[in-house]
Amino acid sequence: MGAFADVDLDPGERVEVSLLGRFRDPEGGPLTYTAESLNPEVASVVVSNGRLWVEGRSAGLATVLVRARDVGGLTAHLPLRVRVGRVLTYAAATALAPEGGAARLVLELSRPS
Repeated sequence: MGAFADVDLDPGERVEVSLLGRFRDPEGGPLTYTAESLNPEVASVVVSNGRLWVEGRSAGLATVLVRARDVGGLTAHLPLRVRVGRVLTYAAATALAPEGGAARLVLELSRPS
């Protein structure tokens, strides 16, 4: 299985993501795919013929859960992170610094302004 790269797009933009090679059936059988946006107001998704189509709806962050199912009913899933519009993200972390010391915070802008 292979992880997805993050997807950056603007509202109204549509991006295609291939699902082939992301999942593997140990017996080599065919797989069927489904996907669900956990934030449908930010990004909507459609799956067709081993491809995932992601459409930006409004600025924000969304997680898409992609599932593969084999003929025996076994499933696997991978998350896909979607940033729509110009979104500022950061990871929360705790760090100790002496009084008067400095703490470092890294911010990431999804797209140039």
